[in-house]
Amino acid sequence: MSKKIKMIIGSVRQGRLGEPIGQWAKAQAAGVGIELEILDLKVIDIPFLEAPIPPAYAPVDTEKAKQWAAMIADADGIVFVTPEYNRSVQKKKKNAIDHLSTEWNGK
Repeated sequence: MSKKIKMIIGSVRQGRLGEPIGQWAKAQAAGVGIELEILDLKVIDIPFLEAPIPPAYAPVDTEKAKQWAAMIADADGIVFVTPEYNRSVQKKKKNAIDHLSTEWNGK
């Protein structure tokens, strides 16, 4: 049985290099029987987290957040392709991570 790996491209900036890196990794993974799906945060529309209760204590409640949760929940593992900007984390990637809680467990 092959492993289901999700690769999250964290940068949404112009000129980013995550997409070609992701495509290269997907081709390499296919050669060794790994199912690699690319999740591009530039394409996936995750709303900014504004819930009054953190996801660790209450499930996500918007349709887009539920779709994001389903994308992550069925993965065996996660790989992030992301640059460093100003010695920090990009806001879209941080928001995507913070939007979920239990879906990250065991990855």
